[in-house]
Amino acid sequence: MPKQIYIKKEELLEKLGEKLKLHKIVYQESLKAFKKNYVNHLKMLIKKANKNKFVTYMDLIVPKNHEEDYHTAIKMIKMSCRDEIELTDREFKQYILNKWDWMETFKMAYIRNCSSTSSSSSGSSSLSKSASAYFEK
Repeated sequence: MPKQIYIKKEELLEKLGEKLKLHKIVYQESLKAFKKNYVNHLKMLIKKANKNKFVTYMDLIVPKNHEEDYHTAIKMIKMSCRDEIELTDREFKQYILNKWDWMETFKMAYIRNCSSTSSSSSGSSSLSKSASAYFEK
């Protein structure tokens, strides 16, 4: 297996732009669901505290925004003088396959946050269309 490949600059920028756009949408969905879960959890804590039952642990995952990783990659590629960009296998996994070091944690936060808010209405933890496209293998 090759350790690096060359890809057309415009094709790479297009792919990263698509992933960045989806990341923004998925992050906002996760953040919105997190806020709803957080407020509901605080209400439950207040009820318990009023009954002299105290909980000091919150099992919530705050979603982290990774837009800067995409912006950095896009800026570096745009500044390149070449029409073809050399990618290492690691860069290929990140930029093309969307397999960043932080992706599993990001996905876990999304699933936990969004399934908590949608489980009462749909009974399942299905992903949004944007999340399905973003997390695709």
